[in-house]
Amino acid sequence: MATDPDPTDEPRGVSGTAFALVTEPNFDRVIRFQNPVAARVPGPDVGVRVTSVDLDGTSQVEHPLVGAQVSLVGPAQFIEQNGAVVAANTAFIDPLHFLITTASGISMSRAALWDLADPSLTYFGRSRVILQARQVKKLEINVDEVKSASGVGDPRAFVAERVRQLDALLATETDEDIRAGLQQRLDALARKDWQTERLYLLLAGRASYDVDLNGPAVVDGGYSLADPPDTESVWRAAFWMGAWDNDALCGYVKGTLLIPTGLQS
Repeated sequence: MATDPDPTDEPRGVSGTAFALVTEPNFDRVIRFQNPVAARVPGPDVGVRVTSVDLDGTSQVEHPLVGAQVSLVGPAQFIEQNGAVVAANTAFIDPLHFLITTASGISMSRAALWDLADPSLTYFGRSRVILQARQVKKLEINVDEVKSASGVGDPRAFVAERVRQLDALLATETDEDIRAGLQQRLDALARKDWQTERLYLLLAGRASYDVDLNGPAVVDGGYSLADPPDTESVWRAAFWMGAWDNDALCGYVKGTLLIPTGLQS
């Protein structure tokens, strides 16, 4: 996606920190947890998965969901519109629909829906309260947990290593379009302005979310679980997204999906 000061719907990126290379398609603004459309090299491997499962506070090392893929269903996008819809840096994700799948055939899916009929909300301020439930809860920079999780312990050293890798690729690449893309990335990383400093901050920063998943819960193959999900109670997704690598157009996500157990669909 294009970034300030580009407009939200800018398809290529002109004046912000994000831009499409000549070999890449237009931006579609879709957040992908799996199967990137135009993965950049060098850049991180893309793939979000379940790393651990706890049941009543006890780790379930052999749980069938450990290692499962986590995906976002639909064209999930950050919605902010350069501050026109919600305040800058407080974007919500829409649609927000999680899907967990295993190689053994287990599938669990649930979305966060806009609950316009919530009786606890008064008419005055209803839209603001609904938006706040889905927006960024906390924005932080220079976070040790982000550095540890993403492996970007020193953002400046990380960028210097990326430059070295790009230089090495450029020295051996013969395709003119690919060379142009490598040079464009190098030129962006060599800039000495506010955008470069912003890159360092983003690599060690994060935006935290805490959202109820209140849509219909769909569980297939759950009969193989000793702790079947409760499909009637609300689930909750508490997660952060950060370590934004604007050069590779990638970020890092980590969090917890809280699912009550006891009822089977």
